[in-house]
Amino acid sequence: MKRRDFLAMGVTTAGMLAAWPVLAQTGGHKRRAAVVIGVKKAGKLPVLKGVTSGTRSVANWLEAEGFEVRCLVDDSKPVRASEIFDVIEEFVGRGTLDQLVIYFSGHGFLSGYSEHWLLSKAPDNPNEAVSLRESVELARESAIPNVVFISDACRSTPDSLGTGRVRGSLIFPNRGVARNVRAEVDQFLAALPGDPAFEVALQESVAAYEGIYTASFLGAFERPDDTMVRIVNGMRVVPNNMLKSYLEREVRKRAEAKSIKLRQIPDAYVTSGETTFIGRVTVPAPQPSPVPPDVPTIVDVAGLALKHVGAGVLAASLPRLSEGTIAHAAAEIGFTTAQNAILGAPETRQFETQTVRAR
Repeated sequence: MKRRDFLAMGVTTAGMLAAWPVLAQTGGHKRRAAVVIGVKKAGKLPVLKGVTSGTRSVANWLEAEGFEVRCLVDDSKPVRASEIFDVIEEFVGRGTLDQLVIYFSGHGFLSGYSEHWLLSKAPDNPNEAVSLRESVELARESAIPNVVFISDACRSTPDSLGTGRVRGSLIFPNRGVARNVRAEVDQFLAALPGDPAFEVALQESVAAYEGIYTASFLGAFERPDDTMVRIVNGMRVVPNNMLKSYLEREVRKRAEAKSIKLRQIPDAYVTSGETTFIGRVTVPAPQPSPVPPDVPTIVDVAGLALKHVGAGVLAASLPRLSEGTIAHAAAEIGFTTAQNAILGAPETRQFETQTVRAR
């Protein structure tokens, strides 16, 4: 290989490595993936009307953020545990992902130290559920730097759902201990242990519903607090560790706005750092309103006055408009009157001074 060819290849490689984080986060390379799960009907439990619309909204948002999204929703067929496992096993097996998001909307429950998401055949089939906490532990061994679980599901007790014998399935492969890459696993849960996750009508007159938690989660990227926003790879983003307080406030606010009787407090466990994020801020940063070019400013007025008295001024202070336009503005704001009053003031008399010698 010729020396110039070697140098050219080195420069190209360095440029690609420098750009890699940006490409990975924005979808230039599909190094971020998501499994979006929606189960509105589990066995004989009540139908959750907001699941389908909420799941689709999350899937569309993640696709816009550059994720490779697999959407498993019970619109046309049941959602099965084996199907979820197969999709996640494929993603983990690639060995190239930087981030994997698992979103679930549906019924959930707590039993002792276990937590489950109910799938279409549950609770009659005790295996057709996701064992969340055990899946979280396996996700730590996935060698994916960041795994995020988002759960818009109840955390009710088994007695309230008749699910005491459901054991559930694990949705991550058992690959042993990943020593080279220890995954940071973040969990965003719609409610505190023992509490329901409410859904409310978008409009009383239509049969469309939305989950309060999902709507609040998406809102964090549409209307974030200024203190939540960080600049990563030149993009305005909301890091995962900035979401907890916002979600607590907004979920409570949305629930109370619907009914004073609704009480929903979300939960979160975040281990990732300042530069780990799911999405960008979807509204542009506020920009100061530019001053119209034909409107004189106080800088123009002062610059003209200094120019007339021969004072040295900075180029930024020199008048940028005609002297007539600036003079008219100076008269309107009272600058000319004040200037004439100062110039026409009587001169200060000279005081005689006398030096007293000490004796």
